[in-house]
Amino acid sequence: MATSGTFTFNPEFAELMTEAYSRLQIRGAQIQQEHIDEALRSASLMLVDFGNRGVHQYQLTQVDIVLDPGQGVPQTYNLPAGTIDVWHAVLRRDGSDTPLWPMARQSYEDIPNKDETGRPYNYTTNRNVNGVATRTVTLWPVPDRADTLRLWVWRFAEDQNGIEQNVGIAKEWFDAYAAALTARLGRKYPSGSASYQELLAD
Repeated sequence: MATSGTFTFNPEFAELMTEAYSRLQIRGAQIQQEHIDEALRSASLMLVDFGNRGVHQYQLTQVDIVLDPGQGVPQTYNLPAGTIDVWHAVLRRDGSDTPLWPMARQSYEDIPNKDETGRPYNYTTNRNVNGVATRTVTLWPVPDRADTLRLWVWRFAEDQNGIEQNVGIAKEWFDAYAAALTARLGRKYPSGSASYQELLAD
């Protein structure tokens, strides 16, 4: 028998939500608007939790920023929405890349001559912004040329805002997503068929 020859399985949230509720013995016809609202909220919190558990390849995004030597001090640039942190950074000058090294905010604050110019070799990220506001990266020394800052940033998965959307994770995570959503919903809708700990271990 021939195999499908395709690799296109990419379920919408509605399908993974239905799978999670089915594992709790709540069938499709029983799912009401309250179930959907609870599942969307649980899924969004679950994606934040996934992001906090470490760097996953599907969360990495490459970003190029052209530096502005005339910006002044500090040389601070916005990171893409949803950024958790900078994973890796290089400075591209005349086609060659030079690594940039992270430094703690206190180390940056301790620099007496923050207006020194030259080729940047350090950066610090501002992760103390509440909510969804943009996080930033600050360079030192102050760039002396309009080089390119090339970053790999580690981002949260996108919010789950509707049941008709796909989920913002890689295919390898679909089953883990369904299992984790089942465990979270099992706290709210215990089915009696399995304990929360059993669902969590699935």
